[in-house]
Amino acid sequence: MSRSYENRRRRQGVYAFLVAYLGLLLTVIALEAVRSHQLGYGLF
Repeated sequence: MSRSYENRRRRQGVYAFLVAYLGLLLTVIALEAVRSHQLGYGLF
């Protein structure tokens, strides 16, 4: 029982890390687009 609980906690940690990493990546891309075009339509 404790082993499955540990695996679930570890998996949640991995998911949280991936979500945070993707959020940071999207933020960087958005900031670069705004800075290069001075508008919010940098990627389009």
